[in-house]
Formats: sequence, structure tokens, C-alpha cells
Amino acid sequence: MLLRYNQCYILLLRPILLHQFAFILRNDGVITLSDDIRSINQICLKAARSNAKILLNLAGSQKLVKYGYWDSAHLISSLMILNLASLLDRRLHGAGQSSGEETENDVSMYQQGRRILLGSAEAGNVPSKHRLSMLEEVEAIGEIHAWSGDSELPASENVGIELGFDNWGELIVPPDLNFDVFNPSSSYFQYM
Repeated sequence: MLLRYNQCYILLLRPILLHQFAFILRNDGVITLSDDIRSINQICLKAARSNAKILLNLAGSQKLVKYGYWDSAHLISSLMILNLASLLDRRLHGAGQSSGEETENDVSMYQQGRRILLGSAEAGNVPSKHRLSMLEEVEAIGEIHAWSGDSELPASENVGIELGFDNWGELIVPPDLNFDVFNPSSSYFQYM
């Protein structure tokens, strides 16, 4: 029951994280978050952490359904949020998502959860295979865009932007897609 409860929060709030992700891909400069956005991010991250802990405990006690659709769905949702939160936290100024210890725990949970998802996929769980490929695409995007602080311009050269609901219209502006590199057979687009 708690997995489903947290999953509702994750599915409800994940689009806001994804919009932030898209926003920072389109904009250079120092981006900070409004208190409202930061609170929403923390609620979503807390739900993902809770589900990840539950699923890791189930896997540790051999009670996770290796071929289960829902276990795979809850796991991928948690892993996606942990990954996105990590990327956002490293890039957005004032994100305030995690302390150092929480970040270490998130990385550990992410790695353990990813191994579980990989194990399910290798065992023949078809939804896990598709979800694993989606996760790999998000990981690749993070690597491509070099989410380290080293890639940022010095603060004096950046234009400050506070991201909040006041400028929500900027969040939902569709990105310019280069259809020359668009891959419609990508697993990300097949299972959205």
C-alpha cells in the first residue's frame, strides 16, 4: 500500500522535475529554484527514497517478485527520480535537495536498485528490460551534458534566473527538436 501511495506522488510530481530538467538543458546561466519548486522536488524525492528503501528491503529478504510488473514499475520510478534529483542538484543553485549523507545514500540506493532492475531484466522480465533501456537513456543524457560544476561559466558572466511557478510558461515551452537525430524507435519514446 505504501509503494502505491508513494508512486502516486512520484507520478504526479515527476513532470515538474522533467520540466526543470528540460529548462536547464535549454538555458545557460545561474538558475535557482523558488521555495515552492524546491518543496515539490523534496516531496517527490522523499517518496522515491521511501519506495527505493522498501524495494531494496524486499529484494534483500527474497520477497521481491523478479518477474513482477508492478515491482519493476515502482523500482524504475524511484530510480528515475533519484537520477534526476542528482542531476538537478548538481546543476541548479539553491536546489537544497540533499545533504552530503543523503546524497551518498541516494547513490548507494540507486546503484543497488539498478542492479536489481538489471537482474530482473537478465532473468527475462520484459518490462524490466524496457525500463532499463529508458534508464540508460537518461543516464546517457546526464553524461553527455556534463553535469559537473566545472562546465558552468563564472558567476559574473551568468544571467540569474529563478525558476518558479511565476515563470511556469518558460518551463513548458516545447524544445526545438532536431529530427535528423530523432530516433522514434528509441525505447524512451515507445513506452512513455
